[in-house]
This record gives sequence, C-alpha cells and structure tokens, in this order.
Amino acid sequence: MFFAGIYLATFLAITTTSILTTVIVLHVHHMGTRKVPTILKKLVFDLMARMLCMNTLCQKYGTSKCNGASSPMETSLTSVILNSSRNPTVIRNLKPKNSINSNSLRRSTQSNGKAFIGMKKSLSEAEDKIAEQVLIQRNYVLDEILMHIKAFTQERNANDQEEATRQEWIAVAQVLDRFFMCMFIIFIALSSFLILIVLPMSKEKHFN
Repeated sequence: MFFAGIYLATFLAITTTSILTTVIVLHVHHMGTRKVPTILKKLVFDLMARMLCMNTLCQKYGTSKCNGASSPMETSLTSVILNSSRNPTVIRNLKPKNSINSNSLRRSTQSNGKAFIGMKKSLSEAEDKIAEQVLIQRNYVLDEILMHIKAFTQERNANDQEEATRQEWIAVAQVLDRFFMCMFIIFIALSSFLILIVLPMSKEKHFN
C-alpha cells in the first residue's frame, strides 16, 4: 500500500504537469503575429528540433542554417509598368495619322505649293498637341494603375508575413509538444520502474 500511494501521488503530479504544459503549447500555437524571439528560435529549432529528429523544421526555421537573402515579393506586372510608363520610344509612336487630311493636302500641292507647306505645318502642330494630350492621359492612367498595384502588393506582402509568423509559432508549438511528450514518457517509465521494482526490491533486501 505504501508504494501504491507513492505511485498514485507521482502520477497525479505527472497529470497536473501535463495539463500545464498542454496549456502552454496551446498558448504558443495561437500566439498570433508577434515575431518569434531569436533566443527562442535558437533554443527550439537549433537545439530541441535536432534532438527530436525534426530536421524539416530545423532547416526551415532554424537560425544556424545559411539562409539566402529573400527579396521582397514583386509582381512582373508592376515591373513592366515601371519600365514602360516612362519609355520615350512608346511615346513617340503615339502620334495619330489622318489619311483624309493628308490626301487632300496632296491634291492641293498641285495647285499651290506654298499653301501645302503652311497647312502641313499647322497639321504637324495639331498632331503634336494631340500626342501631348494622349501622353498626359496615358501617364495619368498608368499612375493610377501602378498606385493600385503597389497598394495590393503591399497588402499581400503584409498578409504573407503575418501568415509566415503564425506558421512559425505553430512550428514552435509542435516542437514543444513533442519535447514534452518525450519527457513525460521517459519520466513515467523511470518512475514506474523505480517505484514498482527498485524500491520494493531494496526494501526486501533491507528487511532480509
């Protein structure tokens, strides 16, 4: 009865500790978007994950591995707009063509060459004004599109960063959960062996 009482008290203590550790693991699992401290990452991923043979998490979140410098997320559409919105070769090709006016001008050159030159100059000035207006309108539209794309990209990057932080806390909780499980298994096995086998045998030898 004496050893049974010790055994029962030991398992009550183990059960209470397991409940506390479960609360800790759940709290870490739902930590949210707070950044994981570097000391905790070194302890959990570089040390504990390697001890528990969780090499995938160690390679993905560990601090001792050589991480390549990850550049911010950029879309190809944004880069295309940034490169083409100020391209002068595109602007020069925006001048409209007026085939009807050019044909009439060609017929008028047969009668009066000087009038043709004056009309050609006025037509070129009108085309330049039209091209300038088209350019201004085009740049305005592109600036609006670029502004919306930048806002969308920044929002998506922020959401991705928050999700990555959540996944990192979940990985910390997984490592802690396996660590506590292994510790409880070892402690239960050792306590059962000591209380149920070693102590009764030592007591019998003492009385003999």
